[in-house]
Amino acid sequence: EIEPPTITAMKIEGAAIRLEVKGMSEAADYFVVPGDTPGSFASAMDAKADAEGFTFEKPETPAAFYKVIGVRKF
Repeated sequence: EIEPPTITAMKIEGAAIRLEVKGMSEAADYFVVPGDTPGSFASAMDAKADAEGFTFEKPETPAAFYKVIGVRKF
């Protein structure tokens, strides 16, 4: 079982949003999903991943919440 990752920081850098994330596993692919309320999330965003988190363009209407979800690689 893969533990869910934790967002540790969110930074707005000009026209981009940076999410710092800990607890990501090499056994999973990760995606950022936006939401308006906890537990209610939309489709995955086009976010560029690196070893420490994700960077993506700030949407015209930013979401109230962001979540990082993992899908196990097979």
